[in-house]
Amino acid sequence: MNIDQALATYKNPRTQALLNAFKMRFPNEKEVYIAHAPGRVNLIGEHIDYNGYGVMPMAVNREIEVCFVPNDTSKVEIYDTFKENPYREFHISGNIEPFEMGDWGNYIKAPCQALFRWTEKRFEDKIPLKGFKGVLVGDIPPAAGLSSSSAIVVCIGCVIDFVNNLNIEKSELADLMARGEMYVGTMGGGMDQSASLFGHTQGPLRIMFKPIRVEQIEMPKGYSFIIANSMRKAKKSGQARFNFNNRSITCKLGLVIFKNLIKEDYPDATLAPSLRRMQKIVGWENMPKYFDKIPKSGLTLEEIAYLSSLSESDIREKYLKLNETEYLPIPSEGFKIYDRLAHVFREAKRVSATKKAMLVGDMEAVARYMDESHASCRDLYEISCPELERLISCLKNAGTMGSRLTGAGWGGCTVSLVKSEDAERIIEEVWKTYYVDYASKADDLLPVPSYENKERVIFACLPAEGAGIR
Repeated sequence: MNIDQALATYKNPRTQALLNAFKMRFPNEKEVYIAHAPGRVNLIGEHIDYNGYGVMPMAVNREIEVCFVPNDTSKVEIYDTFKENPYREFHISGNIEPFEMGDWGNYIKAPCQALFRWTEKRFEDKIPLKGFKGVLVGDIPPAAGLSSSSAIVVCIGCVIDFVNNLNIEKSELADLMARGEMYVGTMGGGMDQSASLFGHTQGPLRIMFKPIRVEQIEMPKGYSFIIANSMRKAKKSGQARFNFNNRSITCKLGLVIFKNLIKEDYPDATLAPSLRRMQKIVGWENMPKYFDKIPKSGLTLEEIAYLSSLSESDIREKYLKLNETEYLPIPSEGFKIYDRLAHVFREAKRVSATKKAMLVGDMEAVARYMDESHASCRDLYEISCPELERLISCLKNAGTMGSRLTGAGWGGCTVSLVKSEDAERIIEEVWKTYYVDYASKADDLLPVPSYENKERVIFACLPAEGAGIR
């Protein structure tokens, strides 16, 4: 589409700003394309996707957009409209040297490297992959648990797929982007990428993994979800990165121990690649017999080696290695395998129960499962923080039906179920009790916007269509 035509077609301020920024950065380019990828809010099913269990996210009407033109070379040139993110350029290959850890450009490199490697194995005639010139804009709050980083990865993945005419099927692209995002050092499970690609405008998704299967769920009328930002950044670098990878690896260690405990009774389950696959073989009713043999205290590496019948060196190499040079440090309190797995198994059951309740319109039950999920995230998975607890209290006092943290945790956002008729009143009350009376007076939180811009931090969200090329 001609850029002037695009300016006349897309009237929302975000896209207008994107097109004007592209016009300024690349004044000689007239024909442009626009890719988009929504963020997501996870309604229930926290930290269980990388254990093979299904989740219930919803793509939301906050997204990443990229205005771009194809290159005739493998070079990628990209600007971000966020001033703090500098211009980045690189060439697409199967082994792209990363920028410094935490650099936004690594979320551009991640999908490019993943798609190069995928293409090299299947369509050698399409190598080298073509790059693009582009400008990125987004209104997903960063580090808020709404998956802004994965939306960037998915959006760029759509660009590379389009520019090179790869025509990758959505479920395969979702899996590719999930594995590709490990380039930045985060060991996720695929929920964020799948939700961004498969979103629909009628409600949430039930997503199952390996292989990815997506079920679209229609929300009953008269209910909404309010997203509220705690103003504590939910980072994925430094200590937060350690926390996230610690949870993922602890679950893998739990699977290894479980396999050793059940190997005589269920030899087939010892080949299971995930907790879910193992549990399906053993059966829910038989799980307590083995689960109760796992100590409830934090376990040392020596204790894990004993319970799994592996050597400590094998555990380090197979499970604690993050990349070629980096290993996960042993947590001072040990690996809390019992608590982490207790959360995973119970949360998986809550997802199934929530789906059934929503399909029959029992939103009181949905609210109850959301509250139970938050308690489990706080007490068993330990991913909450004081700001999230304060915000949840304000939301519940204002009259939400059910409220929970959403995303990786340790900050970021909450999601709350409300009756649509109550949404605006609740937003106004929480604006005062949390943002004005608390967050605006805290020295170590993000700045609170003005009242006129409060929708940047608390808003009723709408389900959105999935990623693609406009």
